[in-house]
Amino acid sequence: MIEQNRNTLPKDDLMEDGKLYVLKGNELQAILQRYGLSYEQFGKLVGKSRYTIGRWVSGDCSEIKMKYAQKLETIVGKSIYRMVILECRQKRRKQEEEYKRYQEERAIRKNLKS
Repeated sequence: MIEQNRNTLPKDDLMEDGKLYVLKGNELQAILQRYGLSYEQFGKLVGKSRYTIGRWVSGDCSEIKMKYAQKLETIVGKSIYRMVILECRQKRRKQEEEYKRYQEERAIRKNLKS
């Protein structure tokens, strides 16, 4: 895999170091898929079962502990880790903005009918 230089990655407030290791299940899944790691393979690397990794991905826990997020970053490399997380967070932000616009348009249409 080709790794990008960290300096070429877009700057984004969602990538502040304080938020960088607050990893959600969908972000973990995206990184594992991008890097080609199965739940079982990653679980062996961090000392957890594939079932635990599956629970993390499915969202059974609100956040993945920082030490596991940091271990994942070490395994896949900083640039891949950051690139995938940035993509996931930008996608989630876009979906939230679209939903907000939808709700606003819906409220306007409802007021026009009244």
